Amino acid sequence: MTIKPESFRQEKTRQELIDAMQVLLVHKPFEQISVNDICEQSHNHRSTFYRYYHDKYDLLQDEFRMVRETMDTDNQIPSRQFVEQIVDFAQENQRVFRNLTTANSHENMYYVLTAATEQTLKEKLAEQKKTDDPLIQQVEDSPRPDLVISLIAGAIVNLMIRWVTTEQSTPKDEIVTFLTDGLNRICIVPET
Repeated sequence: MTIKPESFRQEKTRQELIDAMQVLLVHKPFEQISVNDICEQSHNHRSTFYRYYHDKYDLLQDEFRMVRETMDTDNQIPSRQFVEQIVDFAQENQRVFRNLTTANSHENMYYVLTAATEQTLKEKLAEQKKTDDPLIQQVEDSPRPDLVISLIAGAIVNLMIRWVTTEQSTPKDEIVTFLTDGLNRICIVPET
């Protein structure tokens, strides 16, 4: 859903719905959250919800958009700072992350998270087109940039799911180093 410029009240209502989703995700798996739950939590009517969103997936995409906007745009891919932002987000939102992934019986949330990560990468890569960054060059030189971005996004999402749900004993620094090194290895262009 395309979001038009909003009045203060519209922005406030949209934020109430997003906040309600965030609160509910701490306590319930995504598939168990209904539009009624969101409306009750946000103190808004169902018609208000549908004025802003088609369904709860649309609301979740808007929440992901807000998260992307909060990411530091100065952190270049595949910099350690960029990776730390992703790992910090997963660590700070472990219950939400679990309720979006392993607590659901449907695998579609993996694809939703991967798509959101792909969008983040596309936006960050578009901002950095005029650099000598090897990852950007790898993506740009690829005959299928969409597949390279998908590979990177899938690796990030899979590692975050594994870490948050099963590997919590692994220190954050080790996860950041592993992911940063992995992204840097993807970027290596073989010498001819």
